[in-house]
Amino acid sequence: MQRMDLFIESVPGAMVANSRPSGGRIARPATVAAHSFAFSHIRHGALRDRAICWELTGLSVPAMWFLVSLIIASGLCAVGFYKLYRRRDPATGQRSPGLVVSPLLILSLGALSTLLGGAIEHKFGLVSALSELRDTPAPSPQTSDADDNDPGLVRQLARNIPTTSPPQDGSLTAWQSWQDELRNRLLIDVYRNADLFSAGGTVPVRRYRESVDGKLTQIRASIQSSDGTWVPIELLIPRSARRLAAIVVIPGHVGVGESGLDQLTGTKDSYQHSAARRLAEAGFATLAIELRGFGRLGPPRFPEHKAVAYNALLAGTFYKALIIRDIKAATDYLMARPEIDPDRMGIAGASLGGELAVAYAALDPRMKAIAFQSYGGSSGNFKAATGGLAFDPCHLIPGSSRWFQQEDVFALLAPRPTLGLRGSSEPFADPAFSAALESAWAGLGAPGNLELGSTPGGHEFAVGPAIAFFSENLTGKPETF
Repeated sequence: MQRMDLFIESVPGAMVANSRPSGGRIARPATVAAHSFAFSHIRHGALRDRAICWELTGLSVPAMWFLVSLIIASGLCAVGFYKLYRRRDPATGQRSPGLVVSPLLILSLGALSTLLGGAIEHKFGLVSALSELRDTPAPSPQTSDADDNDPGLVRQLARNIPTTSPPQDGSLTAWQSWQDELRNRLLIDVYRNADLFSAGGTVPVRRYRESVDGKLTQIRASIQSSDGTWVPIELLIPRSARRLAAIVVIPGHVGVGESGLDQLTGTKDSYQHSAARRLAEAGFATLAIELRGFGRLGPPRFPEHKAVAYNALLAGTFYKALIIRDIKAATDYLMARPEIDPDRMGIAGASLGGELAVAYAALDPRMKAIAFQSYGGSSGNFKAATGGLAFDPCHLIPGSSRWFQQEDVFALLAPRPTLGLRGSSEPFADPAFSAALESAWAGLGAPGNLELGSTPGGHEFAVGPAIAFFSENLTGKPETF
């Protein structure tokens, strides 16, 4: 069998995966919708097997198995009908009365064999294995991979040494210089938006609705991000005679047709547990945003978030860079409101929301306290994508492995008060991650400002610990939960 290279071609609104034999002939393309970008949730080896079956027969593995099953079932039915046609009653010479019932049984047997065959293929991949066994030559010393043969860049990424590594001497000055260098590197070389935090002015806003819900004033509006996008927000302000501490709450992933903004500010339970509303009920002004590709910024009017992330890469930027702009606009709008004390600002989120909260707070020192949940815990270079890795392009930061390692962005939060929590069913499992963060907070003279731990539960927003954390660090009034 010829060696095959898999490559991706971009077309408007879709992604095309083609198999290109080294001999030059291009096989027929298989189009995949952009929202299922990058082969998510495909078991290890399935992409390879499908490419082989496509090249040999023009069929995918499921189609190939269906064809084989159909041939077997048809053969069984043909044999059965032939035997029935030949069957006569020995005494009368008439056709057997089972001529109607028996074909139904044979058809049922054929259908059962098809279902059974499909289950066997799903479990063991026999057709895939046979096609590969038939057409893959045995490896030879002349064709085996050399140590420097790394077409997937896996070893290259593992070997990358970031150009802005944390200081080794541990002095306060060294840590501060490293933070300044990495923060500037992120703004200039990664986000390519050096003026992001120098731009001032009033944030354009469209107010849709203002209502009073118990002790909370609820404002639903849209603000204009720096690229012109109108981003839905919801602001919850407790009744108070004094200026309030405020928290920007970032939603995580939600299902198709669902709104992360609604999950944070509404009353319907979800893994985000109405976090923005409950923090507001505890005395904080809270502002939640809608992420691009979800809820009011998602289908059917707009592309879903994986398509947004894919299109951002085509446009020369990336998903996080877009959301950083949106959070910046939301923060500026919130801090300018007369009810808010701009010196007592925090940010929080769980899952993707925690990831985005960390990414933003690493760049904006105006955030005085940070809470991230159900996120973080890995150290070293970002994990390279291999055959069995399912991933979402919204997490990608182009060039990240060149400039920093995973724990370095967290270190930019130091020495500010920071709470990192995971559910007890998915605790922080990498000791090197915790050690790296503890080193940063200690090096910047505030080891007591970092709290990493677990809380009962799973992948969710633990609102009680967040309320206690922000009460202590933004209001100076510790609360228990």
